[in-house]
Amino acid sequence: HNLFLYYPEVLPQTVFCDPQVVLTKVTELVEYYHKILCNPEEGMAVESDLINFRDHGMVSVELLKKFPKHYKEGLFTPQDLMKLLVSHGAVAQMKDDEYLMPALLPHLDPDQVAQFREHGAPLMIRFIQGYIPGGLFCHFIALLLSSAWKVCMERGKPSCLYHNCIRLEQSGSSNIMTLIDMFSYIEVHVHEASYRVCKEIRALVTCSIKSACSVLKYHNVKLEDAFLCGGVRCSSDPPHLATVVTSRWSSQHKWKCTIVGDQIGNLREDQLIWFQDCPLGAKGTSSSLSTFSQSATPTIRQLISITVGHLTLIQSVGTRYPDLGILLLEDDNGVLVDALTSEHQRNAEVITRAILQRWIAGTGRKPTTWGTLVHVLGQCQLTVQAEAIQACFL
Repeated sequence: HNLFLYYPEVLPQTVFCDPQVVLTKVTELVEYYHKILCNPEEGMAVESDLINFRDHGMVSVELLKKFPKHYKEGLFTPQDLMKLLVSHGAVAQMKDDEYLMPALLPHLDPDQVAQFREHGAPLMIRFIQGYIPGGLFCHFIALLLSSAWKVCMERGKPSCLYHNCIRLEQSGSSNIMTLIDMFSYIEVHVHEASYRVCKEIRALVTCSIKSACSVLKYHNVKLEDAFLCGGVRCSSDPPHLATVVTSRWSSQHKWKCTIVGDQIGNLREDQLIWFQDCPLGAKGTSSSLSTFSQSATPTIRQLISITVGHLTLIQSVGTRYPDLGILLLEDDNGVLVDALTSEHQRNAEVITRAILQRWIAGTGRKPTTWGTLVHVLGQCQLTVQAEAIQACFL
């Protein structure tokens, strides 16, 4: 059976008899982006739009014209492709012929994210399934940029514009917020905002995330707010998550602090060290990677921080994830791995992360320690990954 694509609200004059046409046009753009990254001198002294494309994920109709394949005047033009990308939330218009594609933004190292956090307690939107679905954060950003928010600029340049960390300002006001993708939750930081502003931003962020889920057909995503304990009357050290919010984000002014630890967002105390500069009344303590032993329990954040070549440990597993999942989750018949593969549309990185999340949560091989993970990686012939863990932790 042939598959046709038709977008009557965007391109009423065009029917795509081959879906590969649309995929090819997007692939051309991504491949060209990576080509420039691998050859940074290309375009530097030629066209400024290539510099903006490489450094800030900015695309234009003129840039799309560099790839003439499949275009046909009157049926499908570079302008039509841009309309299609905008309608699907892949890009957001910044100026007349300047569009931001969040998926092409450079990724900020987790250690560098801390510099963009505000000192006040942030709101954290937690994804109950344990991870942010693929493409959701980028689409969410595109939705915000299509409304009354724009990239925050300093001296003519973006103050914070990365794939996983972006600072936005509201048009016509002084409101500024920083959004950070933390893999299983989104941090929302507001700069010098009142309760009224925080309340509005909280509603905006939640609504935009749900809209992005709807467009991307993520129908089973569930969100939950998480907050940091104010710490003023709390004797617990270091800072931790609580089930009641501050007056900055809610009309509730009293704290009913309960230590919930891993019950919210799978966050451990050693992952909250970046809140030590917040006015919480207690400083966090760091936990050096070198102090971990084979009996320590891994966290997703730590796994992502380990690199294998130019990839994270999770990315490096690639298409070997079925072997890892069957052994790590003790999924002898492969039923669970097949279900995760179907659920995440064969996205190897997301599936691997989901497998590790389930294992850390208690499904499968015991005990949930670095030693177990290294042993299973060895059984799967993923020896490079096992050695990378041993070099960093054991």
